[in-house]
Amino acid sequence: MISQDELAKVGTGVSHEKIFQKIKSHYEYFFKNWSTFPQAIKSMYVVSNGCKAHPTLITLIDNAKSIVRALPKVPTLQDSIDLAIIVRSGDFEFLYHDSDSDGVKMGAYARYILDNFIDEV
Repeated sequence: MISQDELAKVGTGVSHEKIFQKIKSHYEYFFKNWSTFPQAIKSMYVVSNGCKAHPTLITLIDNAKSIVRALPKVPTLQDSIDLAIIVRSGDFEFLYHDSDSDGVKMGAYARYILDNFIDEV
């Protein structure tokens, strides 16, 4: 769940294209650098309270990499909505609470798109 405080970090009047690029850039960075992350960082994604949170993490990462590679350079509104849905409930869900360099969670970006643009489709 994304709090109102987290959602406020996105700002107001932000275009769906800008948010799409923020999400896409974050995931591109994550997948490009996964193999170089220290084990302590990888453990945050693989282990939760001593239990494996994502036993199929490799499959999730492979699926998500494929999705990121297929994302368009310039998104339509539907592309942005589809990406937001994937972040919230699909192959990117394991990175939902990741924050970008601006301190904004991917889930907040996804919620912003769904709250502000879904009626325009």
